[in-house]
Amino acid sequence: MLGKSLSDQVVADFIATNNCTSAAQFKLCNEVGMALVIGPDQTVETIYLCLNDVRDFTPYKGELPFGLKFYDTMGAVEYRLKKQGVGNEGLPDSGSTPDHVHYWANYKQVGMTIIYNTPSAEDEDGMIYAILVSQ
Repeated sequence: MLGKSLSDQVVADFIATNNCTSAAQFKLCNEVGMALVIGPDQTVETIYLCLNDVRDFTPYKGELPFGLKFYDTMGAVEYRLKKQGVGNEGLPDSGSTPDHVHYWANYKQVGMTIIYNTPSAEDEDGMIYAILVSQ
């Protein structure tokens, strides 16, 4: 769905089938644990996969990018990504803690941000909280 218009049949069917609702630039698909970030040109720019019970979202149950697993720790994610040549030896290109609760690891080359349930990049036992996939 990334890069596709809201009027694209696949996107429109997904939104209708999953009872997605609108909120600002988002399509909230609570029943499947996803939020679509819609750009000014009305295309899907980012897909937010909620892996935990987050504000009325059912946890996402589909496959994760790069063979990641719901229960992966930061150390396991970095190991898996390193094996696939993603990032700098599996490490993110950049990272931050914008909300002072979750660490956001950005893998720019593959358009993915992994949000962990820890505020520290040093906590290799931190678990995946959510994943953002962009173009």
